[in-house]
Amino acid sequence: MIRYLLVGLIIFLAIAIYAAPAGLVSRALQHLPAGSSVELREARGRVWQGQGTLVIDRQVLGTLQWDVKPASLLLSMLRPSSSVDWDLKQARANLSGEVATGLKALTLVSRGTLDGSALDPWLRVYDLRIGGTFDFRQTDMNLDTETGWLNSIEGAIHWSGGPARFAMGGLLKEVTLPPLIANLSTVNELPQAVVVEHDDATPLLIVTLARDGVVKFALTKKFTRLLSQTWPGSDPDHTVVLSVEEKIF
Repeated sequence: MIRYLLVGLIIFLAIAIYAAPAGLVSRALQHLPAGSSVELREARGRVWQGQGTLVIDRQVLGTLQWDVKPASLLLSMLRPSSSVDWDLKQARANLSGEVATGLKALTLVSRGTLDGSALDPWLRVYDLRIGGTFDFRQTDMNLDTETGWLNSIEGAIHWSGGPARFAMGGLLKEVTLPPLIANLSTVNELPQAVVVEHDDATPLLIVTLARDGVVKFALTKKFTRLLSQTWPGSDPDHTVVLSVEEKIF
């Protein structure tokens, strides 16, 4: 008798999840950790398969589509985990991947391309502008769902190269940079990106996210040369000659 009740309960829950509206996803995003600014507007479809407009920091990223894997839907009723395929499209981005959720962590896998101009809304406040195209080569991020902290990150982002505009000494400068790679990893439990040229392992820029929400940018002597602002002295190219910090949360 108990077995039949359990089977009936599982079937009932499966039907309930299958029929639940996509708007429930929008409501779930409202309960992300403090400091998060993620919205899903105009959600339509169902929780297991739907789409909506993804907004981060009040900037529209594009149309997000998701599809919960059928086997995962059944397993989620037995343990707190699920796996979802996702796809984000807009005129300047074509990204896709998977999300695997657990009891206290979330793993996000992403791949695809992003036009540099899509970053303008976030970079313009720093008088920065980057052209070219970013190619995400299977980047994996693991986040703590309770704190929002990025536990680990792994992968690489390839940039095609192109024009870059930045402010220095009160003046706007523009240079054309070669193709670059940002290698992503976790160092001393902190997310880090090391930017290098395609054909040279010498670090150009080292970006580290600290737990207090401060991003640290360390520029090497070689990078100053690429920016047409060569640092004086006889130090080797890999020497960090300039460090900048910015609190982002």
